[in-house]
Amino acid sequence: MGITKLKFSAFIVMTMLSASLVTAQQPVPKTESPECSFAIYSGKQVDQKVRILAKPDPHYDKHELQKSAPGAIVLRAVFCGSGEVTDIKLQRGLSGKLDEKAVEAASKIRFIPAEKDGQKVSQVLIVEYYVNSHPIPNKRP
Repeated sequence: MGITKLKFSAFIVMTMLSASLVTAQQPVPKTESPECSFAIYSGKQVDQKVRILAKPDPHYDKHELQKSAPGAIVLRAVFCGSGEVTDIKLQRGLSGKLDEKAVEAASKIRFIPAEKDGQKVSQVLIVEYYVNSHPIPNKRP
């Protein structure tokens, strides 16, 4: 009878250990942000990724464009399950005014939120806007 209890106890311990290992391997969503109350996931963690419907261009001031060198403005943003772009953070910028306009444009992006297990969730995305200080003229035949 003592050996049976010992085997049963060992079985329970092994079962609990394997269950904890499986749980530890599950990706955990990031905590909610101050601006978005939905759980935040990476693209690898969602069943359906964010689908961008419209990405408005920034309305840059011509004078600011002329002062700036060509380059990219890179933003990190939460595409919230509510349908709003929140927590927009500048990752790499060009100049204060151009960066502000890019953030403003990113906040107006329209999209269908990501989904996980049939529920709308938030997803973090990188948004890039390219700035060319000297527009390329249209070539017409």
